[in-house]
Amino acid sequence: MTEKKHALLGASSSEHWLNCPPSLRLCENFPDSGSNYAAEGTDAHELCEHKLKSALGIPTVDPTPDLAHYNSEMEDCTNEYAAYILEIVEAAQSPEVLIEQRVDYSRWATEGFVSLSR
Repeated sequence: MTEKKHALLGASSSEHWLNCPPSLRLCENFPDSGSNYAAEGTDAHELCEHKLKSALGIPTVDPTPDLAHYNSEMEDCTNEYAAYILEIVEAAQSPEVLIEQRVDYSRWATEGFVSLSR
């Protein structure tokens, strides 16, 4: 899995930057050391991507052996996620399914994007 670049005005940190905008520039001076929660979320995203691609017939490699935070709860949650997305896809007339793509929302938030592409 490739390293993720984080947006200055990231969607997941919007509560922080909406409530205290100056802190964004101050935080740039400190390393992003991450957390176990963030690492677990990254692993879950990777497993979700695999399960969805697999269900849609897109070639993929099972990342489970390399996931540091894999457990039965993650297995159950990612199964539910894939099943939910497949329900939505099946209900749509002609869906275009984009999995783990970079979404640019800089029109509304300077330098804003979610980068989840591999």
